[in-house]
Amino acid sequence: MIEIVIEQSTNAEGEATYQWSVWDNDQQIEIGRTTHFSAEHCEENAVEFCWSQLGYKPDKVTRH
Repeated sequence: MIEIVIEQSTNAEGEATYQWSVWDNDQQIEIGRTTHFSAEHCEENAVEFCWSQLGYKPDKVTRH
């Protein structure tokens, strides 16, 4: 099962930022290298990675 995990953090200016990682069961297979200021844009970027690099969309998206 391919899962995207979106992590939220706060930068020095107090703004929420988001980064993604892709997991295949319990094994991390990729980490996004761009910080996003929107959870939706972050998720779109991660789904694009899955589609272009893995050939399919994720089974699940989890936001923390």
